[in-house]
Amino acid sequence: VLHWQLIVLAAVLLGSGTLGPSVEWALRLESPLPPTQLWRLFTAHFVHLNAVHAAMNALGLILCGLMAPWSQIFPWIGLVSLLSAGISFTLLYFYPGELPYVGFSGVLYGLYAAALMPGVLQLRWEAVWAYSGIAVWLVLQSLGNVTALDEQWIGGRVVVVSHLVGFSLATIGVCASYLARQRWPIVVASNAQVGSNTADKMR
Repeated sequence: VLHWQLIVLAAVLLGSGTLGPSVEWALRLESPLPPTQLWRLFTAHFVHLNAVHAAMNALGLILCGLMAPWSQIFPWIGLVSLLSAGISFTLLYFYPGELPYVGFSGVLYGLYAAALMPGVLQLRWEAVWAYSGIAVWLVLQSLGNVTALDEQWIGGRVVVVSHLVGFSLATIGVCASYLARQRWPIVVASNAQVGSNTADKMR
């Protein structure tokens, strides 16, 4: 069963494929970014070049939710917001030549990494193989012209660096969280107990 946040996000993605060029221009990420238009850091990831582009990312999001064992408890919208901001800042300051930018695929690759990394850290081989397969595919994207067919479908250039950034940010984030739990287990356990006690009092 999909989390309601995933259903909302998928619906937004599907709708974004029908917005038209004028809306795409107003919401896309571009360089330089005017300080009065910081919303573009987030909105650019919810704008698509056409309906096919939007549908591909919406389907990918649904598949990610079905694959993630914690899909019912994870704050998807929060993770999407963090990935959107991280990818946008990275493109702005380190890869301005890749702008203007629109599309959800960079965030989507980050979501796949976040979904798979807990299993990878627990040495679940299905997660290890899936994560490795995506990593190899990203390497192929960065080395060769394997995105030509995708570019025909979506009607524009695939910004591979956004995929790499999203995947890397999520991987680093999950690993950092895991290491923090290993390094400070008492603090983590105490916080969890406080949350449990608070919930008990509210019943």
